[in-house]
Amino acid sequence: MPMFWHEPRRLFLILYDAGSPSTQNRIRRMLAPYAIGRQKSFFECWMTPAEAASLMPRVAACLDKQDRAHLFELDARSLSLQAGRARRENPAPFIVA
Repeated sequence: MPMFWHEPRRLFLILYDAGSPSTQNRIRRMLAPYAIGRQKSFFECWMTPAEAASLMPRVAACLDKQDRAHLFELDARSLSLQAGRARRENPAPFIVA
């Protein structure tokens, strides 16, 4: 019986700065399946490192010369400070369709 190795999901922050509304929409659609929280062009994503590595070249292919995108891995154990109506999202259970 084959065994499958599943990488643990980690918390990433992906942000982008794109001038064209069509580029913004394309990137939003690309990131939406992984997003557990977002604010305009900042997406908090729960994914494996392999998913992150395969996603960023696709995002980069959408960008014009003046646009940019960044991916940061966040440490889920670190203290997060929140204000206002902010709350920590619970990623479990998390399914990417």
